[in-house]
Amino acid sequence: MEYLDRIEDALLRVVKATARRAKAAVRRVAPDLEPAAYGLLYRLAEDGPIRVTELADRLGIDASTASRHVSRLEKTQMVERRPDPSDARAVLVDLTQTGRSVFEALKHRRRAGLEAMLSDWSADDLAKLAELLERLAEGLAGEEE
Repeated sequence: MEYLDRIEDALLRVVKATARRAKAAVRRVAPDLEPAAYGLLYRLAEDGPIRVTELADRLGIDASTASRHVSRLEKTQMVERRPDPSDARAVLVDLTQTGRSVFEALKHRRRAGLEAMLSDWSADDLAKLAELLERLAEGLAGEEE
């Protein structure tokens, strides 16, 4: 059980530090952007164009929350809505060029910070960390509350 306490504590500290660093990156790159929007921009960069309901599902949030985020990003011209060619009643959301540029700048800043933090880690340790984090993420994704 000692290991579980250590793991839980470390995860809480990682989540808190990650959120703090994400907020700082957003303030530097796009001060008008809400820090929570990074996840949405990331999903759109990876999966877009996509329906809001599917986006919400992939982010693990409800559709109304995703829709509010999309609306805010639409006002800043970072995302756009357009008709779904496979279903005229549906709408797809995608990054605009502005949104893609902001996302890439945020991603670069976040990656640079991570790279600096891990610069003194060996390649073997980085490979182990990546493997274990991937296993943890898969386990968490498959877990039902």
